Amino acid sequence: MKKSVIQPNTIVDAVSELDALLSSDEVFQQDFNLARKQLEHFLFEAVSHHIRNNKYYAHYCDRLNFSLSMLKNDLGKVPLLPSAIFKRHTKYVQTTQDENMLITTSSGTQGTISKIPRDNTTLMRFFASVSAGVQEVLGIEQSELHLYSLSPSFEEVKHLWISYVLSGVSVYFPSRFYVSNNVLELVKLIDDLRQIDENKQDLTTVLVGPPALILDATRELERTEGLHLGDKCIIVTMGGWKSRQGELVARDCFDERIARAFGLAGEQYVRDVYNMVELNTVIFECSEHRKHCPPWLFVRTRHPRTLEIQPSGENGILGFADPTPRSYPGFILSDDFGAVYEQVTCPCGITSDIIEIDRRVNKLENRGCALKI
Repeated sequence: MKKSVIQPNTIVDAVSELDALLSSDEVFQQDFNLARKQLEHFLFEAVSHHIRNNKYYAHYCDRLNFSLSMLKNDLGKVPLLPSAIFKRHTKYVQTTQDENMLITTSSGTQGTISKIPRDNTTLMRFFASVSAGVQEVLGIEQSELHLYSLSPSFEEVKHLWISYVLSGVSVYFPSRFYVSNNVLELVKLIDDLRQIDENKQDLTTVLVGPPALILDATRELERTEGLHLGDKCIIVTMGGWKSRQGELVARDCFDERIARAFGLAGEQYVRDVYNMVELNTVIFECSEHRKHCPPWLFVRTRHPRTLEIQPSGENGILGFADPTPRSYPGFILSDDFGAVYEQVTCPCGITSDIIEIDRRVNKLENRGCALKI
């Protein structure tokens, strides 16, 4: 099935080539080395765009003695902005001026809120990344998907990024929402899931939401009577545990409980996805529980003190170079620890860099990190 979330522009330039890639078939099946050369081109054009149009980012690059020629065969040289800068002044990161700009926000888990300006092109590219991941990593055709979202509907959501994303996805898939006035409608959710169980419909049901709310549904099924959804349901967690860190469940135990309570065909039907408000790409997990870096995104870990790029498989601070945002530089040094395994051929059939998320950088570590501009 041809993806049709966005169409390339009529003018053949670097921007339209990226749009064409995002909307193409089998984007995750490209030859890895050819895709990496293409990414060099996309990032060169993206960094150049933000230097030309964002005087603050240009000044930052100057202070780092950066030149575009440094990117040839070394994408690790892309100047990354600490995610903390997005918590201070939006004007520093806004590249394009658009009266219809959407200011998306984080949840403020660590007490401060990131504000990310997204124009239409940036938003459309984000949802194109979602479409590609759903079809090629989750393995679900758009026409076969019914979304059950543990988030508010579009009418209720403001600019909180995770809620905006989940409501925005409803444009592409038949969807139901189960959070209203910040309360999970748990009884309604379980009743609707039991209807699916009884009707044995052919559509694939995707239940997506924060892990704490998925845990609430799991506990309710454990308390009452479990379901038997088999291979017609995929449970997708998105986001962190926020204020419910004390309830955090180890991933293997979490997957086993969910699969048993919902009566899934196996733990491979429980997936996780990674995104943060500063990143304009969603990273999806395959049936092997591996998070595949898409071919338009460059990710490496950095040493927390020196910011040197770590070898494949070594833990460090995750840094992302994403060419898809036009309204802000998508070159982010995150607050997350993890590892990147380079050019892995996965049993699921995708060859890509694999990302493992460990934890957030805590405040004590943050003081020791070389994160200041």
